Amino acid sequence: MKQKPHARFLHRFWRINLVPLLFLSMTAISFAEPADSLILKKGSRALQFQITDDFRLSSFQGSVFSGKLHFSDRSAFRLGLSLNGRLSSTDSEQNSIIDTTRNDKRNGDLDRDDFNANLTMQYIFYNKPHHHVSMFWGSGPSVSYLLNNDDQKDEDIFSDPNNNYDRRTSISKNRSTLWQFGLSNVMGVEWFVTKKLGLSAENRFLISYFTRNYNSTRETTFYLDAEPVSTQKQDSENDEKGVTFSGINVLFGVSVYF
Repeated sequence: MKQKPHARFLHRFWRINLVPLLFLSMTAISFAEPADSLILKKGSRALQFQITDDFRLSSFQGSVFSGKLHFSDRSAFRLGLSLNGRLSSTDSEQNSIIDTTRNDKRNGDLDRDDFNANLTMQYIFYNKPHHHVSMFWGSGPSVSYLLNNDDQKDEDIFSDPNNNYDRRTSISKNRSTLWQFGLSNVMGVEWFVTKKLGLSAENRFLISYFTRNYNSTRETTFYLDAEPVSTQKQDSENDEKGVTFSGINVLFGVSVYF
């Protein structure tokens, strides 16, 4: 059942305008609270979460941890930590029936390891910590590491009597690593809704140096009557270095102070 044009328009309108409307509403509510209760001070701590387009909470600056600690009313240390990984193993079997005399088979085994980590730290400065709304900006180091490992073993069994071999095994290993060192910059605005809650909108910009290494090995052995006939080996390695510039669209966030 298709959605009517006016219904699609309303759905799109609310998705685009819900977060700004919420910010305006919360800001109006915040002015009813005494200003003294909104003052940032030394030792103020907060956990931070991102507000997505569909008004859900997700990771702000790190999938494991994202928070900040104030050194004073005007300055704070912000940290984000992300850790992600996956270990997987895949077994496969394939039969190819070509005619009544040929039935080729392939058995495969793939082990894959993926891991990535990121640590971002920023020194943040607030220009009007005694107000309900304050701009902030800051910068700090960012370090990322990425690792990908693929180990694959394939075995092909041939039934064609015209071949010079009846079995082939192939073992390949692929490894990729990436290091990235950069300077993370941020500028935004925070609304202090209450002394325990702040809503923010910010832009981020990252300039970084990266180095990537990729190496691959492959060894293929041919057999005839269970005896090895020949072996082929292939090795390759690539190194890449460079500088990247990247910006992130406006992020809406919520800070919970304690």
